[in-house]
Amino acid sequence: ILEALAQQQGRAPNIFAVISSIASAPQMVSIPETGDEYEAACYALLCGRDGLPSSSSVIRTLEDYMFAQLWLAIRQINPEKSLADIGTKIQDLGPKHFGDGWPYTTILLLAQQYRAALFHLAQVDLEAGVMQATHLGLFLPLQDLGGKEGQACLLGMLLVEYALKFQSVNNAEGALEYLVNIPDNKEMSKRIVNLIIETKQFDELGGTLSMDGVRMGKNAALDKHFLPDSVSALLVDAAHAAYEKKETRDALTLLNLAERYDLLVEMLNDKLATLLTDNTNPERVFWLDSSRQFDDWHFKGRRTHAIVVLEQRNKGHLKDTFHTIMTLFNFFERCGMHHFEQAWSIIDKLYLLPSNPEQAQSKISSFGTMNGALRRTIPSVLIGAMNCLYQQYIRLKHSGVQTNASTVTNRLQEMRKRAAVLATYASGLPIPQEVTARLTSMEAQMM
Repeated sequence: ILEALAQQQGRAPNIFAVISSIASAPQMVSIPETGDEYEAACYALLCGRDGLPSSSSVIRTLEDYMFAQLWLAIRQINPEKSLADIGTKIQDLGPKHFGDGWPYTTILLLAQQYRAALFHLAQVDLEAGVMQATHLGLFLPLQDLGGKEGQACLLGMLLVEYALKFQSVNNAEGALEYLVNIPDNKEMSKRIVNLIIETKQFDELGGTLSMDGVRMGKNAALDKHFLPDSVSALLVDAAHAAYEKKETRDALTLLNLAERYDLLVEMLNDKLATLLTDNTNPERVFWLDSSRQFDDWHFKGRRTHAIVVLEQRNKGHLKDTFHTIMTLFNFFERCGMHHFEQAWSIIDKLYLLPSNPEQAQSKISSFGTMNGALRRTIPSVLIGAMNCLYQQYIRLKHSGVQTNASTVTNRLQEMRKRAAVLATYASGLPIPQEVTARLTSMEAQMM
């Protein structure tokens, strides 16, 4: 028998290197007569014979049975199919035949039925079983743990389930240690983003900001597993997720932490534009306060890291838009206090609206290229500006001033001209018809 096997082995380092090519090689060798059933069984295995002694003196344990079955399987022409057949037979018999828990799990592992083994182990004991299945799965071949027909990878499911145990006791870093092992990168990122926004442990996971607005993440949990750009991307995704859940304070914090000041300023601009004239919105105070704090910290007095980031990303115009919208808040505040002269001075110095017919046509042509957030404010700004002119006009016309009559007349005429320019500008813009009608009505009352 050994001579036949040696002949088949040839120059190979061992018999297992050519095991698939010797399925029938020793079949021609007759098994010597022996009174020892164990010895006879060994000869039969070496020869690849299916018939093994059934005496309990040979097959004493499940491990003996599996060894014999696997030995024969790998000597078949199609060993993968043979292993699959063994796995099917084991699963047909079920855990009751072999014993729940580790006995059945062990048999499935020996038959390379990794997915079924981990699933059974996790189901038997939702506490220890999930822990054992998760750690065992980290050392098994990933290709054998994938789901079927779009099901999530079993290892990923186990890792998520086990990570929740850490998350439930506010140990975000412990949960992260398992989530980073999820094989599918997209699923891994999704789970980490959920971890960030659900635990709100931003400092532990993402680090803190220096006074200059630079993220300090040397000891942060995310930085132990990802490069800085990847950490930033995860924090940005978390910020967007928080914003969608209306957790606006968290969204701003995360964008700050990600050092994505371009996205942060863009978010501030968009939100401020929608709240410009909405005095009853409860969020208005929060966004205004946040914007003013951001302005004081990042945009005043020095060239901060936020300004550098905006320049590097070619988003410097967002800073100008931000300051324009903040100035518009001052404009509407003055309008609300009926300080129309001050309000008009503010809007006139912004150069946001045209001051003569030529500018009106130019601004109509360039309206489509205006920043989107700023463009959305134009209807309200036009009404506010026209109201400023109208209120000043009415006051001056009915003031009863007798001296400097020519000066008053010139001023009234000037205001009528500016009102006409605003009406002309509005008529060329894609804005609601009711806005245009309101502007035309106010202009007509200044005749």
